[in-house]
Order: sequence, then structure tokens, then C-alpha cells
Amino acid sequence: MNKLYLRSAKIRVFIDYWNLANNWNSFHGSFPDKNLDWAALPKAIIDALDEIPQLRNMGKDLRGIKVYASSIPISLSKSLNFDETQRIQEDSRLNDWLQN
Repeated sequence: MNKLYLRSAKIRVFIDYWNLANNWNSFHGSFPDKNLDWAALPKAIIDALDEIPQLRNMGKDLRGIKVYASSIPISLSKSLNFDETQRIQEDSRLNDWLQN
């Protein structure tokens, strides 16, 4: 049954991919096959907002989730002595994932 709310919170979420990934991996380090379920993230965010007393009895209008990320430029990776093949493979996988 849908609830009728007099007010609705407009929600936009901005995620720093690297901070989220590092924290996720630190928390789930002993479970390497435990990947973040990105499809379930919007519902998890909305559900977590119900823990905030001021928002508990309000409708929640999720307006968008933006994930910000960066990759290491080739020029910097060379100065840091990264293996070029490994860097290209990792950046390629990340770029593919970010664009889908």
C-alpha cells in the first residue's frame, strides 16, 4: 500500500567511487567475492534515510545518483613505475564499468 505524505524530501546522492570502494573493501576484506550490488544501492539509500528521525515520515524522491571517479593518467603512471600493461587493463575495466 502506498503511503500519502504531505511533504517529500528531494534526494540527490554524490558518490566518490574510490572512497566507497576502499571502505567497502576494508569492511569486506575477508570476503573477496562480496561485490557491491549497485542495482540495490538506491533502495538501500532510501531505506537508510528512514533512520533519520526528521525524514522517517516523509516521502523520498530520489532525483539521482552520480558516481565520480578518476583513473591514473599514463604520464603519472609511468612516473610511479606502474606496469603499463597492468595499468591499461585496470583502467580499461574501470572505464568500461563507469560508462555502463
